[in-house]
Amino acid sequence: MRCRSRLLFWLFCLLSLARFEVFALEPGESELRPESLLDSLEELSFRDTGDPLIDYASKRTWTSTDGRSLSAEIIAADETSGTFRLANGSTTPIPLSRLSEEDQKFIREWRALSEYFNLNYRPRRSLTTFLEAELFDGAFAKNGKIHETRNFRFECDVPLTASVVKDFSRLFEVTYLALENLPIAISPSETHGEKFLVKLFASKNDYYRAGGLENAAGIYIVADRVILVPIESLGLETRGSSGVVMRSGYDPRTLIHETVHAITHQWLEYQPMWIIEGLAEYVAAIPYKNGRLYLDRHQEGLRQQIVDSFGGDPTRFPLWDPNSLVSLTPEAFMNRPAVEERSINLPTIAPFQIELIDPVAEVASAEEDQSEMGGFKPMGFGGIKNISISMGGFAPQARPENVIQRYVSSMLLLDELMKPDDGKALRRFLFSQLHFQWEQRRYLKEFDSTHREHISAVEGQIAEFQAAIDAYNTDAKRYNEAIMAYNAGQNITIPAEPTVPEIPAPIPVPAILQSPRSAAELSVRSYREISPRSHFTIPDRLTLPE
Repeated sequence: MRCRSRLLFWLFCLLSLARFEVFALEPGESELRPESLLDSLEELSFRDTGDPLIDYASKRTWTSTDGRSLSAEIIAADETSGTFRLANGSTTPIPLSRLSEEDQKFIREWRALSEYFNLNYRPRRSLTTFLEAELFDGAFAKNGKIHETRNFRFECDVPLTASVVKDFSRLFEVTYLALENLPIAISPSETHGEKFLVKLFASKNDYYRAGGLENAAGIYIVADRVILVPIESLGLETRGSSGVVMRSGYDPRTLIHETVHAITHQWLEYQPMWIIEGLAEYVAAIPYKNGRLYLDRHQEGLRQQIVDSFGGDPTRFPLWDPNSLVSLTPEAFMNRPAVEERSINLPTIAPFQIELIDPVAEVASAEEDQSEMGGFKPMGFGGIKNISISMGGFAPQARPENVIQRYVSSMLLLDELMKPDDGKALRRFLFSQLHFQWEQRRYLKEFDSTHREHISAVEGQIAEFQAAIDAYNTDAKRYNEAIMAYNAGQNITIPAEPTVPEIPAPIPVPAILQSPRSAAELSVRSYREISPRSHFTIPDRLTLPE
């Protein structure tokens, strides 16, 4: 009697050492998404309304670990403590460890969302006429090439006159104020100790060499976080040794447009193009003069923006159908070649069952096993493949006419959506875009982690059973040798016949691996197309402001 057994295992999930990386970027792609506190959260709920200003209201009743309560407003927080404003107006720091676990979870989510929304936003009733940069902005303006304000650093390759420096200083800061005070409550982007960088060029050729586009009056390069603008597109001119001076045709709208992109940097990956470009146009259309943005003349500014964009005749081209506008891909919006969204096709994992094979059967190699299984390729990044490495403002008559239509139509659509309820529905829409993509990333991370753990468990089971088989084969060899010696007439004691190890039951497959989400459910592009209609009523048509 001879006992021998060999092991063959088939695994329909990935049994080899290959792994998939859910966030791998293809060579040459730029990662637009900044490091975010959202990535450190295990979950994030919409709570009740899906409106971050309501669900994450800074003012609430807090509970300490010993059961006491405090009504206060959180105004800042880090990993260990928060700063709270009390009812009497004073502020006090409180260690997070003294708060209930529910409050600590709230603060973790509050901190993460504060990167995107100003959760302390309160409508300012005084903002019915104009926004004004503070007197300090530009107060000490001097001629020169490099200048800094509280939040900006701007450089020009030729000297700027003091009057230009003063106006630019106020323009940048009042644009920052405008974004802070819009009812959609967008938080200005964090610059991590640096300032927003603006580079101005006296020569268009120098602008092009720095990365500017020929059909753009200005550009924001996302990867470098820098605004590039030729002074010619602003209606400025170089006048001998005096440097750059203003002239009667001075038009700051391109500079405001690109500044909006820089201030909303953290949003550029999360929002559709009609939001990204529409918001920049919307703010740029607010009439600006001497450090003021005149909110009460916005409708006038919207119309003027359209008049100038269409060469002085706003009726020359029809405005875009808003229902079609919100469904456009980034490439279609910008007249670029279509780019397929990389589909996220997660494998359905079946239980792995170990089988014993006949001793004379050949064992397939690991390479052959993987070939028969069809292999499993690394997973790519789940967003739009090429959202753009730059955001450019257009010069009138420079971009194709239909792109101009989309820019100004997006501006008018945003204006319509901000009117009915002070932008609440629009803010919920912005939040949903953020939440969908964060949840997609969280889900893919969970799938990848669970997949790795399951594979590790299966490999452990295989190794353990293989060790049992090896021990059985060793015992079987000794048993066979004893039988042969006994048959040869030797007086020996026959050992007990070894027992074949019992094949273990398959390790249960976690639910996320048994029924993964489909490619359609994980598609950012699909969500962007269907989500606007679930948040607000899209008008049938857009009309010119009166």
